[in-house]
Amino acid sequence: SEREAELIKEINLFDRIAATKRKPFDLELERVKELKQQALLAQQNMGLDADEIIEAPGPAYMDWVDTTWFAALCNFMVASNLIAMAIAPTQSEYQFWFRLVDQIFLVWYVFELGAKYWYWRMTLFLGPIRIV
Repeated sequence: SEREAELIKEINLFDRIAATKRKPFDLELERVKELKQQALLAQQNMGLDADEIIEAPGPAYMDWVDTTWFAALCNFMVASNLIAMAIAPTQSEYQFWFRLVDQIFLVWYVFELGAKYWYWRMTLFLGPIRIV
């Protein structure tokens, strides 16, 4: 019948519209599943209990804050700062430069803490010690 064909046409149109509206949710679901899988792998590699796995509440584009290379860079900066602090008292003629380097390290530490806070929010201070 004509009414039946009209209803089928409307249902097909509705399905196409629903599919386009659904696509962002499907993509987000895949991203969440991938993050969950990564967390499970990290848990297995680190020997953590399930209650120790915390998903960062910050924006996903800041996930580089929780990477190995960023941690290595932060450790390098700390080691460099310690070396500069050990050398500075013996080099009185370069005090201006050591003060400048101190300020650069300070800017780095503020950036590091700010980036970690942006990604981890309050769990940076209230979560497990491994986050800090």
